[in-house]
Amino acid sequence: MSYVEEQLKYLDGSAEQQKMDSILAEAHRLVHGVRGGDYGHPYHDFSRTAKIWSAILGVDVTPEQVALCMIGVKISRECNKPKRDNRIDIAGYAEALDMVVEFQASHF
Repeated sequence: MSYVEEQLKYLDGSAEQQKMDSILAEAHRLVHGVRGGDYGHPYHDFSRTAKIWSAILGVDVTPEQVALCMIGVKISRECNKPKRDNRIDIAGYAEALDMVVEFQASHF
């Protein structure tokens, strides 16, 4: 079993597991675990958000731009007050962005 597989075998998000996770392993667990179930595939989630932002801003926003803007929010928060959660979310949004790009490449 690889290191990442070992780290990802606990998908319950327990405090013990969170202590064991690297930032990348925790981000992967969150994106592909409970949050994925809660929000759906990032392409669909970010497409909905893009439509809302497009209506508010009066310009077309893409699912990729949603992911990049969310990374930007987390970078801003990290600059103000560095903490692990920001860095986990940056990695998670990067993973989600990759999933959006892969989804589009295979469906369009």
